[in-house]
Amino acid sequence: MDIGPYIKYNVSDISSDFGEDFKENKYSLRYRVRTNSDIGLGGAYWGFDFFLSSIDTNSRDGYSLEGNLTGSINLGYGFQNFFTIYNEYLDYGNNRGTYLFRIENNFRWTYDLNENFAFSLDSEIDSYNYYKNTDQDKSFKFNVGPYLLYSQDITEKLRILQKLE
Repeated sequence: MDIGPYIKYNVSDISSDFGEDFKENKYSLRYRVRTNSDIGLGGAYWGFDFFLSSIDTNSRDGYSLEGNLTGSINLGYGFQNFFTIYNEYLDYGNNRGTYLFRIENNFRWTYDLNENFAFSLDSEIDSYNYYKNTDQDKSFKFNVGPYLLYSQDITEKLRILQKLE
């Protein structure tokens, strides 16, 4: 269980589409709860994330409220499955009281190359469904790709993780 700040900085140089750089920065207070379960060949976890966020955009600043169910299960032999079910209320930009329901699932096979590096084959499915007062529509994406994963323990309680694409 933890509580703390969460910052997502997003500025893209796509002026041909928006007439200026696209900006959507998110400043949040996050509360997170996790629990372990003895499921699968390597265990599992499930939990909840709650975000109260202030959003800074090009057009209209505002806020969002978010509550997510998340989890992971180790299936053994390097196979893992991660999922998140997102529920978010949006009131910023072109969203005025919009509800976002999103499902994300990532299935991964990982092979350890050494203590710090691993090779990974990932498949990701992501579905977005917007409801009420928005110009955004439903979307679906599917990605499959190889990755190089990096992990380094700095101290007993601090680790650096990186996914190299």
